[in-house]
Amino acid sequence: MKDKREIVEYKTGLPLDKDIRDTQGHMADQEAIHGTWNITKEPKDYRGQKNAPMNEPKTQIKKENTPL
Repeated sequence: MKDKREIVEYKTGLPLDKDIRDTQGHMADQEAIHGTWNITKEPKDYRGQKNAPMNEPKTQIKKENTPL
């Protein structure tokens, strides 16, 4: 029986190749620290930060000036 999978060859040397390599490196570094990031296919399964309600005012931190 013949293998039905086809070998796909992608073009290389394109402008975004460096960005893709950098991103993969950054992901590998973070996964080494925090563990593997498993992405589910269902958005309802995401366990991320909940968005704040739109009508809630944002608080600002006031910085005090210190004399030099």
